[in-house]
Amino acid sequence: MRSLNKTIFMLIFSIIFVDKIYSLTNNEIIEFCRRERNSQECMRTLRIRRYQLIRGKPIEIPIDTYKINK
Repeated sequence: MRSLNKTIFMLIFSIIFVDKIYSLTNNEIIEFCRRERNSQECMRTLRIRRYQLIRGKPIEIPIDTYKINK
């Protein structure tokens, strides 16, 4: 009974959440990159990342460290 419940839960969970991919549209990319110093490079990298995300390939996400000043 437990394994049946887990199986049903996993099926429902995968149907609801796996099928959704949120990527930026061209207009959102242009609006985002207007604030950047090198806007052409920004647009190119974001379009490449969007293409890779849609194709299911892993993308690199830069992480900025945050220091807490005490």
